[in-house]
Amino acid sequence: MFDFIALLKEGTTFETDAAAALLLEMEEKYASGENAFRPDIYMFNTVMNAWQQCELSNTDTSLSPSRKAEELLDYVCKKSEEGVECLAPNDLTFSICLHSWCKSSHRDAPKRAENILRRKIKSSKDNSDIVVSSMDWNSAIAKWREDPVEGPDRARKLFEKMNQWYIGSGDERSAPNEVTVNSLLDVYAKSNDKQSAEKAEAILNEIIRSYKSGEGDIVPNIVSKAKLI
Repeated sequence: MFDFIALLKEGTTFETDAAAALLLEMEEKYASGENAFRPDIYMFNTVMNAWQQCELSNTDTSLSPSRKAEELLDYVCKKSEEGVECLAPNDLTFSICLHSWCKSSHRDAPKRAENILRRKIKSSKDNSDIVVSSMDWNSAIAKWREDPVEGPDRARKLFEKMNQWYIGSGDERSAPNEVTVNSLLDVYAKSNDKQSAEKAEAILNEIIRSYKSGEGDIVPNIVSKAKLI
């Protein structure tokens, strides 16, 4: 246990990988009866968060910290489905993995981030403690700015789904806000589409119209308008 904590304090990919291996070893020893101690979801979250931190400083192109974090998410999801309650992923489990991919420079990172978001949405339907927050939506939308081809369409669809989700749930923690709008417009600003400015302006005008008519709650700010310049 102390070795596990010591490894995580180092903060490098090598030590984090060793901590992850030690965590899975502890889990295997518990399953075989060799060890009375079983790791729980909080320990897995801790290692996943360490991988997220590694994403900020990783220079090894052959290693993806976010992929490593997702592998742990896959593991606890599988164990949870098998009935292991102490390894049931919680709100933080999904958020760590989602935001790790949002920090990643991997070319598939936008798709990976959106995929984790969709997994969190699905899990939240069966677990009221899992909240798909505005920050989760905004981060996934903003990540599409790195794809100048697919980005605008994928971000717009996420924005629409976010609105539908909020209307359906009524949960203010999932409400679209000015950050959502600015993130979406930023994706259009990075697009290769020659008509992206016109499309972005149309989106902003519709949001303004919706707010003035009382249909929507999003108040675009000066940053929103600046995105169109």
